[in-house]
Amino acid sequence: MPIFDKFDNSSAGVVFSGTGSYLDPSNQHVFPILRAESTAVSVAPATEKAGVIISETSGEQLTLVAGYQTRYNNRAAVAGSMTMCSDELMTQSAANMQFCRQLASWVF
Repeated sequence: MPIFDKFDNSSAGVVFSGTGSYLDPSNQHVFPILRAESTAVSVAPATEKAGVIISETSGEQLTLVAGYQTRYNNRAAVAGSMTMCSDELMTQSAANMQFCRQLASWVF
């Protein structure tokens, strides 16, 4: 599934604090809407070996916001942040306001 153009430019400057996820590339119904920057790391403390924390997913492999669309055009979005679209962040960050409005418009 293609990422719609409305999400391409709106993600610059989005404030995000949360968890990224890895999407199954064989699932044709799920796709990334917002990816992490190349320097991002998702840490799982249970994978610590010899004092070094190992992350299986990092950088642009991490999806911060994923879209899901069925064959019948039912849609859902999943974000790994509980605060990204909060009143506080949307009033402080124009990028969050724009992104969250466009995301809600696409879903609903």
